[in-house]
Amino acid sequence: MSTQIVSSAPLVSSRTALAGDLTLAAGVLGAVAGAALALWPREVSPDQFSYPLGTVSHVAFQLFFTVHHLGLLAGLLTLGVLARPVATRVTRAGTGLAVAGMVLLTVMEAAVAFLGLGITVDSARGQLLGSLYGVASLMIGAGLVAAGVGLVRRPVLPGLGRYLPLALGVWVFVPMVPALFAPMVWGRLAIIGWMVLFALLGMQLRRVARDAARG
Repeated sequence: MSTQIVSSAPLVSSRTALAGDLTLAAGVLGAVAGAALALWPREVSPDQFSYPLGTVSHVAFQLFFTVHHLGLLAGLLTLGVLARPVATRVTRAGTGLAVAGMVLLTVMEAAVAFLGLGITVDSARGQLLGSLYGVASLMIGAGLVAAGVGLVRRPVLPGLGRYLPLALGVWVFVPMVPALFAPMVWGRLAIIGWMVLFALLGMQLRRVARDAARG
């Protein structure tokens, strides 16, 4: 099967470059925020849902992540647009599921800024919020795995970038999900790695736009 990259002028416009910039920035800032959380001093006990953050820092981080996820969402949306001319039904469904998962995750970050205060992980609300986080993450992972397989065969990103959507999906299941059940630092390191992959996605989108501009 042909692996030629298929694109058209409307799909590689300045919007693609902007989405690349937003995704790259979100990936870098997300990695920095993950490192900050891994090193953050304990302000509450480990059984608190907001651990290790106190009230002010928890709200600040959650509101940051709400805005931050919009940059990741821009990358996934643009990936779906670029893939549309060559996408199979499974690829389209996968990108749609990943986008829906990121929308849910963004809404969760905003809600948790306030609903996650003053509760324990084992409380009814804490378990519900944790479950919703899990659902959103698995939606993103499953969607990107489904889409990524198709985009390896019919790539829209140049070079090794063809494997990037699949890598982003697989990373959710290995190592990120297992790491979230390990000591907190391992979960943060796994999330940092995921953010690095999103930064690479942003760079790939910028490259697509740049190559199109050069004709």
